[in-house]
Amino acid sequence: NWAWASSLIGAANECVDNGSTIISMSLGGPSYSLAQENAFEKMYNDGVIIIAAAGNNGSSNYSYPASYNSVISVGAINRDKTLASFSQRNNQVDLVAPGVNVRSTFPGEKYRSFSGTSMSTPHVSGVAALVWSHFPSKTAQEVRQALELSAEDLGSPGRDNKYGHGLVNAKGALNLLEGGCLPVCTDSPIGWHDSDGATFNCDWYAMSNNCADYGNNEKYRHNGKVASEACCSCGGGKVDDCATESSSPS
Repeated sequence: NWAWASSLIGAANECVDNGSTIISMSLGGPSYSLAQENAFEKMYNDGVIIIAAAGNNGSSNYSYPASYNSVISVGAINRDKTLASFSQRNNQVDLVAPGVNVRSTFPGEKYRSFSGTSMSTPHVSGVAALVWSHFPSKTAQEVRQALELSAEDLGSPGRDNKYGHGLVNAKGALNLLEGGCLPVCTDSPIGWHDSDGATFNCDWYAMSNNCADYGNNEKYRHNGKVASEACCSCGGGKVDDCATESSSPS
């Protein structure tokens, strides 16, 4: 194992004790830990942005700590903005960043190229630090939301399990926060479901690749809309361009 859960918690707490407000972790493993989940949730609620590598098995399996809700899970893309074959794809992936043949320092005063979500993670961490430095009064939750809302959408419209919200976009996040407010998307109509019944609502479409597979299928049109038009998760819905911060989700 790369670390015992208690060791990782201790390392993260040491970062926080020394004033860190962003923790970047190019590491991960398959083992879930309740103690670890609770510890990272507390750090996030206390104002720390936590970012970790989504994993390199090329499967839908969860990797931890990236797959805890309080952690930003980062996948990898190549120079063509295509998902790397090794990058995890699941409903915890938040953002993607370059992770194929990334030039990096190497022991012995050398440089080498490496691939992996461990290479993607520092890109997002760096952008988070840059954006937050311009808006130090913003909370960790507000900065995270800005990163997600401003990401360049890749793959299926809206959030998907391969690319998450999309490619991290420093300028987009800065522009978003400069407006003093965050756009908020609402499913339209609220409570929409497709023609097959209430089970197949926007929450259902947000799972797996349902938006891509069924979101534009006319067979499921209901109340005048298909999921790609009605659901925020599929790229539809109604967006308020300037919602007040008090109405923004935490």
